[in-house]
Amino acid sequence: MFTIRLGRQSSLLFFMLRSMFFLALPLAGLIGYGDLPHFFNLSKLGWPYFDFWSEFPPLFPFLSRLLFLASGGQEHVYDYLLVFLLTLFQAGNLALFIKLNRKLHPGEGSEWRLFYYFSILLVLSYGWWYFDPLAVFFMLSALLWILEGKDRPAGVAIGLGILTKLFPGFVLIVAWLIRPKKRALQTSLIAISLVLVVYGALYRASPEMTTASLRSQAGKGSWETAWALLDGNLNTGNFGELVERFDPQAAGRLVGNPPVLPAWLALVPFALLGAWLFFRFRPSGPF
Repeated sequence: MFTIRLGRQSSLLFFMLRSMFFLALPLAGLIGYGDLPHFFNLSKLGWPYFDFWSEFPPLFPFLSRLLFLASGGQEHVYDYLLVFLLTLFQAGNLALFIKLNRKLHPGEGSEWRLFYYFSILLVLSYGWWYFDPLAVFFMLSALLWILEGKDRPAGVAIGLGILTKLFPGFVLIVAWLIRPKKRALQTSLIAISLVLVVYGALYRASPEMTTASLRSQAGKGSWETAWALLDGNLNTGNFGELVERFDPQAAGRLVGNPPVLPAWLALVPFALLGAWLFFRFRPSGPF
């Protein structure tokens, strides 16, 4: 019977193959339809949350600014620095997936799951067109630490994930499902405290731009979803001219058509479904 063996060397192999792929691509092919030009143009404006407002949570915008400075303001250098950094995080994601896979599925089929994940990561351009690999890294780290009973590191990872994108915050649900309530509360408090401390420090240093950054997502219309089609918004989801980033009032202006169905009303059935699943779920497994 045909079998495969992918172990700890998988992350190194992934990084080497992806690097060769990048070096073989022309720069235009590397950038493709992703947001790299947008990230670079934002980094030219100065420091996020201080010189301009940003629609992203603070971790990536600050990292992007550091890459801009390291590149000497040269866009092609910035692009390569960013894609190789994201590839490093994806290699880390692969290593975390290996540990999670073997912990949750120690029997037959675990190597095939790794093979599928490896293959998808290798060719999926989403992994370097956007900065989601950073958020996924923190999310997978938190999941692994929760399963290992390491509640404090898990809280830090979740907090860093929320400071990158919001979806790693859903890992807190896993903590409340499989960890003792006091431990889950500890993880939650660490994650929430980290987020509040960072945003609190930013607000203290730059209240106007920090407030505008937090408000910006509410001013963005729907995009690239079924809701966007319903609203008649066929845009990509980016905001207007870059010069508007210097104006805190511009963060609250609606981009695109207003929603036909209010966001809170659309959220209600999904929230009810999530609550039903949460209370119905009975965890079982090696944790």
